[in-house]
Amino acid sequence: MSSESVPVDPVEPVTNEVSVAPAEDTRPFKERFTLERRQRMAAKMLQDRHDAVAVVCEKASHSKLARVDKVRYVMARSMTVAQLMAVIREKMQLRDDESLFFFVKNTIPPMTQAVGDLWDKYADEDGFLYFTYQEESVYGH
Repeated sequence: MSSESVPVDPVEPVTNEVSVAPAEDTRPFKERFTLERRQRMAAKMLQDRHDAVAVVCEKASHSKLARVDKVRYVMARSMTVAQLMAVIREKMQLRDDESLFFFVKNTIPPMTQAVGDLWDKYADEDGFLYFTYQEESVYGH
């Protein structure tokens, strides 16, 4: 293995992971998989990717927005919240006039914040940084 960083696509959906819960399973990611399994998933996703973080982005439980089919992503540490939001908006095919808010630990992160900085501060013990999204800015979701 080389010690230099491996180039990372800004957002790369994980498609070749071990089997995931069926689409109709709407439980949050943390409820679908054990801590140990989530830790293995994060480690596998980041294998040989030294400038990347593992992210889970899923809809808030009370949100009426569509559920994105992929919730796990490998993201460059330098990618901003705004860039992630643009990817999710595109996947959901939201119109420009439809609102979308992201939360990390019940806080709205700045759009210019690097995902890597958020990961450093808020990553879960399983190795993932958790984002939830919803259509309204309602604290305490």
